[in-house]
Amino acid sequence: MKDKACKKEKIKKSIMLILAFMIPYVSVYFSDIVGLFKNNTQMSSIKVLAATLNNKLQDSNDADFFVINNKPSAERNNVATKFKVLMNAKINTVKVIVNNEEAAVLYNKEEADRLIDNLKGYYLNNAKINKSTITAMDLKGNIEVKEALAYDWELDTMEGALNKLVNINKNNNLILETTAIEKHTEELSPSVSIISSSELNVGESKTQQGENGFKEIEKKIIYNNDKKVNETIIKEVIVKQPKETIITQGVRVSEENLTALLIRPSRGAISSFYGMRWGKMHKGTDFAGNIGDPVVASMDGTVKEAAFEPTYGNYIVLSHGNSIETLYGHCSELKVKSGDKVKKGDIIAAVGNTGRSTGPHLHFEVRVNGVAKDSLKYIPKTNGS
Repeated sequence: MKDKACKKEKIKKSIMLILAFMIPYVSVYFSDIVGLFKNNTQMSSIKVLAATLNNKLQDSNDADFFVINNKPSAERNNVATKFKVLMNAKINTVKVIVNNEEAAVLYNKEEADRLIDNLKGYYLNNAKINKSTITAMDLKGNIEVKEALAYDWELDTMEGALNKLVNINKNNNLILETTAIEKHTEELSPSVSIISSSELNVGESKTQQGENGFKEIEKKIIYNNDKKVNETIIKEVIVKQPKETIITQGVRVSEENLTALLIRPSRGAISSFYGMRWGKMHKGTDFAGNIGDPVVASMDGTVKEAAFEPTYGNYIVLSHGNSIETLYGHCSELKVKSGDKVKKGDIIAAVGNTGRSTGPHLHFEVRVNGVAKDSLKYIPKTNGS
């Protein structure tokens, strides 16, 4: 194979000599092989070989030849013409075959091996795999390198051969299976704890910010060509534990902060106010409405009572902590029971006409330490009231 490589290189050199015809030459004919030399000394040290017309390489040591000294231009042109004819002969090459499809024509097996290495490099670069992490590579598929005769002009450049091979392998007839062990650091977010404090008013809070931790992860990753197909965690080590974030929320309810906390329990207009009425104390605020209109919790709390009583009819008492309560009376329907937790705005009942009532409405009270207060001091005054 090495001799054949030398022969091809010498042919190329001879072609360049022909193109430089302005310089006097000595021409040498070997039966079917012709070479051009600048002088006899060069002729004795270099033998130019070419492919014969019957596609066989002749042994130049046994060939007969004669020398033509510095012939006129026409004679040299005849030599060039004969050389061009001989260069149309085929030479020994190798072909790279993938699944019975020709992928490239190269000069020798060494070039074919380099092409396969370049294909591997192409996929590794596309997948952005750090070569230092690779533990195994296996090229799977039907790829062959066969000796073949081909014309010189049929030979592929290495770049062209790689492009052809990649294009042929779009259907992944060849699979480069690459196994890599990759390590990276992953951030760990802190957990969040929410605690209640009676030292803070409802709506107030304070935060003790935590800190991120991190862990080191080692993964076994398998790529097919330039695509990741499998990923398995083989090792995971927590280097730094995250520090918890603690949020403290106030639960203290006081008469002073009720204004910011309470909402209207009904959408109806106010039909009766807190204070003396018909010679008796009216302890709440009445909201007119139709039977079935929604009644909502005026504030977050726990259902302390949900029952029937002759005066209030169907009623609910919500406890909001710190001895603050709200009462909802004359309801047609109760939608919660004792012990239930409710949020501000939750529907807890329906407007009614039960108990001692002169018509459909909601009777609403705010109580502090068991004493009824004027609720209009704490709830928004809307709906024209």
